[in-house]
Amino acid sequence: RMGQFFTPDSVCDIMAHIVSTPDGATGYDCACGSGRTLLAAHARTDARQFRFYVAGDIDPMTCKMCALNMMLHGMLGIVERRDALSMEFYSAYVVNEMMWPIPAMMPSVRCTTDEGEVARIRRAAQRYLRADRQPAAPQPEEQRQPRQLSLFDV
Repeated sequence: RMGQFFTPDSVCDIMAHIVSTPDGATGYDCACGSGRTLLAAHARTDARQFRFYVAGDIDPMTCKMCALNMMLHGMLGIVERRDALSMEFYSAYVVNEMMWPIPAMMPSVRCTTDEGEVARIRRAAQRYLRADRQPAAPQPEEQRQPRQLSLFDV
């Protein structure tokens, strides 16, 4: 009834390979479904570096699936139930907040309807990302172009 089509694993793996960068520390998928594209991107990352993922979908069931997938794979982030066209916010799942910034190995999912709280968590994650990044070696100009998993930026 929702006209949903879930991306096959092989396509998600190829997309993650194309957009992955060694210093890419965030990911955003505005039509996340079960979160398979972000899971593929997470599988290509270094587990020792901080990563924060933001996912969104309008369907409440797929948001729950994505939040649980992220929790089970140890990903940190937020799954927003939001209309990607009008940007109307309904609710969000904060995933594995007990594992950040001090790893406590307590997987968690918490639901919130406060859009301001979600924005504060995203800003805090961005500040932490800037502080956590190591200065990298200069890259050629063609490699400096930002790569992302969607048309929207975090």
